[in-house]
Amino acid sequence: MNNKTKICLVEGCDKPVKSHGYCNTHNEQIRKHGHLLEPKILNKDKICRIDGCDSPVRTKGLCKKHYNHQFIKPKIKKPKKEKILKVKIIKPYQEKDWLNKKYNIELLSTEEIAELNDISESNIYKYLNKFKISLKYTEPELHSRLLYVTKKLYSINSMKNYLYEEYWINNKSTCEIGDNLKLNSRQIIKWMDDFNISKRDKNEKRLILNAKNINPTNKQWQIILGSWMGDGSIRLVHKNANFRLTHCKEQYDYLKYKKNILEENNLLWFNEYEKIENGNGYGQKGNISYNIESQCTPLFNDIHSKCYINGKANFNIDYLYQIDDYGLYIWYLDDGSLLPNNTIIICTDNFTYEDNLHIQKYFLDVFNVETKIFTVPGLTEVHYRQRINPSGFEKFIGIINKYKDEVESMKYKLEKREVIKR
Repeated sequence: MNNKTKICLVEGCDKPVKSHGYCNTHNEQIRKHGHLLEPKILNKDKICRIDGCDSPVRTKGLCKKHYNHQFIKPKIKKPKKEKILKVKIIKPYQEKDWLNKKYNIELLSTEEIAELNDISESNIYKYLNKFKISLKYTEPELHSRLLYVTKKLYSINSMKNYLYEEYWINNKSTCEIGDNLKLNSRQIIKWMDDFNISKRDKNEKRLILNAKNINPTNKQWQIILGSWMGDGSIRLVHKNANFRLTHCKEQYDYLKYKKNILEENNLLWFNEYEKIENGNGYGQKGNISYNIESQCTPLFNDIHSKCYINGKANFNIDYLYQIDDYGLYIWYLDDGSLLPNNTIIICTDNFTYEDNLHIQKYFLDVFNVETKIFTVPGLTEVHYRQRINPSGFEKFIGIINKYKDEVESMKYKLEKREVIKR
């Protein structure tokens, strides 16, 4: 008889012998404690010690219910969150009818519509494109913006006939028609396209768009050159460049003066806007500046390619020597100042010392005016400027004084000051 058939020596234990006549459990008790332990009293015959509860004991004299209540923290179920239905709020500019009414009936600009909704102008353009809202005029009732632009000189029912008659019967060009309506020729070409009026030459549209820009008058060209040396800038946008001017609030009349001359004969047209300075650009933070920006045109491509590198002004001596006395007048009003002792300062901060040497020579060669180059500290580098001493005041002002009455608000820069001797 082997161990597998023997049972444990402990009374009441019917487990097979593991070793020394005992089962595994009792053999381990002897090995660990040196003797057999008292047998555990089973709970299955006991009832819960809580009065009035006759449920069988689970542990510690308690039934399962009272044990859990006393020793196990109940799990508190969090109330389910109510699902909040998100209602998509549609803003006015996101509705086609509202946007079309503001843009095409009330004739608000994209900037004005953006201000109504306190958003950027680009968002308005986005929804105009999404809803395909445009300025396309259709017969028999033309777009109300047509009346607005033409200042109601012609009724909407006669505009198409008028354009056809002037262009084909009276043999006028789009430029001449535009002059009669006091509009730019580009607008006339657009209307002809909208009215499906054919043109005498398939290239006329392209020629008209560029022809007027190729031949500015001398006065217009001098304003461009003088402003380029002063407060103007030329920037490349896509394939063509445009011309921008910025002046402070006190010089608004001067800005309008230049704008009006540049718009003569439909040479250019400008967008005009106000800007509150942030301190990084023109003027001090919080100041209001006035800006005009022309359309993009090949007229400025050459001057941009020669006078700018990576968007920064680059001196060009050929354009400098094209500036005559009227261009000098514009340059001085832009960037010149008159000190109380009749010393004239011309700010040439954007140019290097070598560039300033060329400018100094230009004044001497063209106008026989002597200047001195001096330095002023900048935020990151030293700047160079031109100074004309009081002894040269009469000669310099004499060159540009014939234009003194052109801009009333800028006369103060040309008037000699009395020096108070102490």
